[in-house]
Parts: sequence; C-alpha cells; structure tokens
Amino acid sequence: VKHGLMSVEDGHTPAPAPLHPKLIPNATGKLKHQITTLVGDEMDAIHNKNQLELKRPLERGYCVDVGCQLDIWRRVLSLEGIAAASGTNGSSLLLQGVAKGR
Repeated sequence: VKHGLMSVEDGHTPAPAPLHPKLIPNATGKLKHQITTLVGDEMDAIHNKNQLELKRPLERGYCVDVGCQLDIWRRVLSLEGIAAASGTNGSSLLLQGVAKGR
C-alpha cells in the first residue's frame, strides 16, 4: 500500500506477474442531503461527481482529519481481505511515517 495526498495505491500480486496497483481516492464523500458516507473507491459508483461533498484527510502534507484517514485505511485493508485491528485481539498495525523537521 502506497499512501499519497490524493490517492492510495493498493496492489498485491505474485512476483512473476506485473504489478498493477488499484488507485483509490484518499477521500470520503457524501451525496448532498444523504447520511451515508462513501469511502475511497465507493465514490466511483456515483455518475455525477458534482453531487458529492468531498472530505480529504490530508492538507499540505499534514493529517487534519484522523477519523477520515482511518476510514480510508480500513476500506483499503478490507479490499485486501485484512480486518483492521482494533487492538482487542492482541494484533497491531505498525504505521511508519517521516518525522517532521523543524
């Protein structure tokens, strides 16, 4: 999984096969006047994208909405068949990032 500002690249193939990652928008969206939140690639099903109210978790390289980012990561992991660890079953997920310089 490669994480970027505008998209998340998700792809896992065996070594001999060429790697064709799936690009998933790093955003969530709601249709106007609706309660349901669409996460990542779920927004691809919407034909008129102008009806979506987008929410992006990253701005200028900083995470400004952790809850939104966690929803996107859960969606990406579920596409790979990996259940997101809540910490109650003894498993954990290591997130590695670049330290911010002064």
